[in-house]
Amino acid sequence: MRPYSTDLRERVAAAVDQQEGSLREIAQLFRVSVSFVVHLLQCRRQAGTLEPKPRGDAPPSALGSDDLRRLTDSIRKQPDATLKQLKERGGLTCSLKTLWFAVWRLGLTFRDGRHHGHDSHPRPRSTRRAGRGLDPSLW
Repeated sequence: MRPYSTDLRERVAAAVDQQEGSLREIAQLFRVSVSFVVHLLQCRRQAGTLEPKPRGDAPPSALGSDDLRRLTDSIRKQPDATLKQLKERGGLTCSLKTLWFAVWRLGLTFRDGRHHGHDSHPRPRSTRRAGRGLDPSLW
């Protein structure tokens, strides 16, 4: 989420300084939260500025392009491998969660349609509805 503009911050602070209303009324006037107004005033007192703090960049990925290429090849060779197996075979040092997000970002999946697809265990619609206690004569 992007920080509020400096212009809005200055207008909110000016409204508070000129006592144009309570903090709640000023927040409603500018369509911001009361906590934003309170935080803005605290930052002005402590730092002496209304400028938002600089945002840090996201940390670099734990997996490089070579790691992602090896991961993709491993999944293609053995699509039923678990994340733990992929991590061990690829010599990766990242967490399993990082590995899962990498697989997700690559658009790959672990599902094997031959065993888990809808066609392998067809159930008539009436069975599902009957299982929920619905009267089949109503449909």
